[in-house]
Amino acid sequence: WNVWRGNLVPQDLRPRFFSSRNRITQFAILLSLLFSGLFLDNLKTLIGSLSMLFAALFLTAAICRLASAFFIHLQLENPFGYRNFFDPPAEERRQHFPQILNREMLVVLFFLFVTQFAVQVSAPYFNPFMLEKIKLNYLEYTILLSSAIIARIMVYPFLARLTERRG
Repeated sequence: WNVWRGNLVPQDLRPRFFSSRNRITQFAILLSLLFSGLFLDNLKTLIGSLSMLFAALFLTAAICRLASAFFIHLQLENPFGYRNFFDPPAEERRQHFPQILNREMLVVLFFLFVTQFAVQVSAPYFNPFMLEKIKLNYLEYTILLSSAIIARIMVYPFLARLTERRG
């Protein structure tokens, strides 16, 4: 997916293009957060079962995610035409392996691994903590989530300029 996107967008346009793309994506996430909240709040009195409404939202999200995964699966991951790392001949794999495992790359990969591990372990506890322990109401909770999304929308142009200057 990443290589394919990189090949589609010329290198000199990538920072601005992906900044704009990510801003649009974050705006869509913000709208879906607000729409989902209004959807749940307005329909819970009609339906009576909040669980059914959550199930409908999750089912819709799952169908969209599966469709996305299907279309991404149709794309080749690398410019050599191999479907995965083990398809190319062993000699070709050995050629690229040292580039992947240099010391700086290992430090970055370790940092990313530890960060993602911590986020994935702690994520299920965030919502209950904010709503039950800190006692945020739904408006405050929505503002908290929205502020993180809005901050990302605002910082993407700066990151694009920084990437254009520094690479």
